[in-house]
Amino acid sequence: MIFDWYVNGDADSKSLSLLAVAKKLSELQIPTFYDLIGRKKPTSGYGVWHPATVGYILGNTAYIGKWAYGKTTRVTERVRELPDGRRALVAVESRDDMPRERWIEVDVPAILEGEDGRALFAAAQERLAYNKRNAARNCKRTYLLRGMLTCECGATMAGTPAPQGGYAYYHCMRKQWEKSNAGRDRCKARMVRADWADVAVWQEIEGKLLDAENLIEGLRERQADAERAIGPLKDQLRWAEDRLAQCDARIKRAMDLYLDGRYPKDWLDEQVDKERRGKADLERTRHDLAGRIEAGRISDEDIATVERFRADVLEGIAGATPVNKRRLLEILRVQCRIVEVDGERKIVGSWLIPGDEIIANVTNPRRSARCLWSASSRR
Repeated sequence: MIFDWYVNGDADSKSLSLLAVAKKLSELQIPTFYDLIGRKKPTSGYGVWHPATVGYILGNTAYIGKWAYGKTTRVTERVRELPDGRRALVAVESRDDMPRERWIEVDVPAILEGEDGRALFAAAQERLAYNKRNAARNCKRTYLLRGMLTCECGATMAGTPAPQGGYAYYHCMRKQWEKSNAGRDRCKARMVRADWADVAVWQEIEGKLLDAENLIEGLRERQADAERAIGPLKDQLRWAEDRLAQCDARIKRAMDLYLDGRYPKDWLDEQVDKERRGKADLERTRHDLAGRIEAGRISDEDIATVERFRADVLEGIAGATPVNKRRLLEILRVQCRIVEVDGERKIVGSWLIPGDEIIANVTNPRRSARCLWSASSRR
């Protein structure tokens, strides 16, 4: 039920957040683990759930029948910065994550069974990973490339303001040496000015919107490719809906036979209970398939949004808000990475049009504009 709510949602919404799932469980007064073993919780009462518990359940492979030993290891080495600026190793015990290939997996009874259960678990992992990359948290600034930019080392880059409250930057998550394997694999890459990177990528996207005369046709082709790719999923969805209709018909038939006096009440209860269990499995399958179809589809609304942006760019309208810019980058599936070529840092990446690469220089846009103006005036 937790997995289904998180991926497919309930009757009122498409998908629920960790907090919404926790609230729903609390409203239903479903006992937690501590409640079942009779252990008193220090900060909450009976049947009160926390979002962190829901997140732990959603990421636990035991629910698909794979319990793992050795996912973390005890570490006593930690790096601490001394007042004089030097760094020293201190004996502080903590736990670090181990690579997945070093886990020892043991088969256990699965709660999410079969292909449908594994598909539901995989969909939950995708949503957890996406939300982790794109979580707005309590950001006081708008980072255009939040969750879309990776470092030269391959780690995700996160937005952060300068300690003095000045410019915002993108920094590598492995730069936090105290949280990265005792500092042994800390990334040495420099931070990137957020305003420079945002302007560089946005100007590149604007240029592509101007240059790509057949952009909308290309998007229509990608839309058709996406529809063909999800064709088998749509066939499975129709199969699940047909099976649900058959379950309803069998329940109605059993009710008619009972009302005609041909079978007793116990027989009716047994038949209805069996059909309802089958319906519950089919409902989960239908929700999972519908979610996967929706995630892989490029909608007409998305294409219309790109068309409106392109029309504004062609007319010289520069009034796009950061939220609108962010929405456009999400529609265009922009993914970027910092690289260094001949001592110069660049942003390279991909977007919705395959084979068309994004390449942007990470430089001061004002300085570049001044240099361009000076060169033209000298000519």
